[in-house]
Amino acid sequence: MSILDESHEIFEQKGSRLLVQYEKDDDKNHLPPWFNLEKLRRVKPLFAFAGLLVLSPEKYGFSGKKEDIETMIYFWSVIGYMLGIDDDYNLFIGDYETVRQRCRTIFNENFRPSLLANNCDSIGMARKIIQSTNQYVYGLRYGSYMKFIWQSLQMEPEWPHPLNREEQFWYYYMKMVLERFYQFWAVRFFLNQSLRFSLYLMQFAIMRRFKTKQLAQMDKQTK
Repeated sequence: MSILDESHEIFEQKGSRLLVQYEKDDDKNHLPPWFNLEKLRRVKPLFAFAGLLVLSPEKYGFSGKKEDIETMIYFWSVIGYMLGIDDDYNLFIGDYETVRQRCRTIFNENFRPSLLANNCDSIGMARKIIQSTNQYVYGLRYGSYMKFIWQSLQMEPEWPHPLNREEQFWYYYMKMVLERFYQFWAVRFFLNQSLRFSLYLMQFAIMRRFKTKQLAQMDKQTK
């Protein structure tokens, strides 16, 4: 069965062949069989894009209404299909509670331990990604971004690295915008237009040269 061959209603009735409830030796907390398979490497990118929205939508400026979350889940199930992920291993195929259970499993068994591991290579890559994104979405800083993610997920212990004044400002800015104001269309419109303007500026050669030079300088500083 392909998710593109069925209507949303029929698909929900049939459900997914992916096993979620799985018991071994009466251990109800045993991981489902798909979790340790090699295809998990295809599941993890889907979780990275939308898993946290499923678990804590309102923390990231998304609607907390069940029907809105279900629509988002269905959208990402189609994206997974387009990426070539079999329906048996598509993280977002299934009903609302089933998908939340899968996301919670990946968060507890993979995502959270990865954050706590504090791997130098992962930190370096994350810094460069955030610095690059900051060229279009102004205000992103590694420390403020990670502290926001850390606290929104209620990680223990708290974010271990102190923030400087600039990072503290952008941390509270991000927290206020996403948790309080992003629900208003005017705020979303302003942020979207700001991004459009940043992309428009990149049409000019002088801006491309400036950004390229700026990124090269940042790359040297992080080595």
